[in-house]
Parts: sequence; C-alpha cells; structure tokens
Amino acid sequence: GDADSYFLFYEDDGNSFDYQKGFFSKRLLRFEPLENRFIIQAAEGNFPSAFKKIRVIFHGFPAMNTVRINGQSTDIHPEINRFFKGLEKYDPIKDPEPAPEETVMSVEVANSADAISFEWGNR
Repeated sequence: GDADSYFLFYEDDGNSFDYQKGFFSKRLLRFEPLENRFIIQAAEGNFPSAFKKIRVIFHGFPAMNTVRINGQSTDIHPEINRFFKGLEKYDPIKDPEPAPEETVMSVEVANSADAISFEWGNR
C-alpha cells in the first residue's frame, strides 16, 4: 500500500524476569512506501539478539537488481516463494496439486544493533 506501517520486534530470554532489569531488545521496523524505504531502527535494551543475519523478502514489489543498505548498493536476488509448501506433504491425496508460487526478491545482511536502512528505486 501507500501508507507507512510500523512493527515493534521484541526479544528477551523467554525464561526469566530479567527483562525488568533491561535485559531485552526491541526494535521498531518502519516501512515507508512513498520514500521507497524500509528501516530497522537501532536496538534498545541490552539483550543480544539470537539472529546473526536478517533476510528481507520483497513481496509484491516491481523487479529490481539492487537495493541500498545503509547507502551501499547491494545485489538483490530473485527466488521462488511457495505458499503452503510445507503442508503439501500432509495432503492425503497421492498427487496433490502444488501450492501456488511467485517470484520474490530477497537480500540478506548481517544483524547489528545499529539501525539498518534499505532503500530502492529512484530517490
């Protein structure tokens, strides 16, 4: 769509009340479609993320060859996204109809507690 959207991503150990002592991490993810930008804001808190890499999938976007990650041009790769592929093996019919699929674009970047900005297209 054309409207900005936001999501708060939160992590903690999931086992204790240490989050009350600041042992958590939260990051605001911002999608700004009119600016052709997706931003993962800097992490707040002191919990180290379990994720070493971040993979962004551009679903429903026009074809593109590169994105700028923190201002640096980076190749973006096409791949096939199959909806419900994992469920096909549970279909009781011996030859189930394959799940629908589409081409999406993806890029992977090292995770960091710093802000990460993805930009594309003409700006």
